[in-house]
Amino acid sequence: MSDKSEAIYIPQLSIFSRYGLYDRMGDGYCDPPNRREWSFDTLYDDWTTHGFFNVFRDLGFITVSYNGLPYIDFVPAAEYANRHQALTLSCFLDTRYVSNNEQVIITSPHEQGGEFSATFQQLECGDVIYTTINGKIVRFHFDKTHPSQS
Repeated sequence: MSDKSEAIYIPQLSIFSRYGLYDRMGDGYCDPPNRREWSFDTLYDDWTTHGFFNVFRDLGFITVSYNGLPYIDFVPAAEYANRHQALTLSCFLDTRYVSNNEQVIITSPHEQGGEFSATFQQLECGDVIYTTINGKIVRFHFDKTHPSQS
């Protein structure tokens, strides 16, 4: 009898890998900054400056559902402690895994300290869902009939 179970490999990315191209362009001319030492606010502002949130513009207005609750407007803000979601969602949307409906684990600093990690996947309907290691399920919906809030 053979064991037919196979280990499922899920790729892992960090938001810091998104900076790779920019850092390679300056290779030999300057040392890239150690973004892992930055405050969350500095990192978030730099992410914005590099245009990494521009991926949201083509998708339209974003709403979010937490653990099956009704959808609400997604408003990334320090007061809601949800900006890590914007970082990881934009990072995921800029990967090749989106078009293949593949799962990928994305990590980011959490603005309240520590590290945020979740498994992201785009569904056939275009929504993006992520699941945390604690089993929390978050679903993002994009409405192209209204402009993105980014």
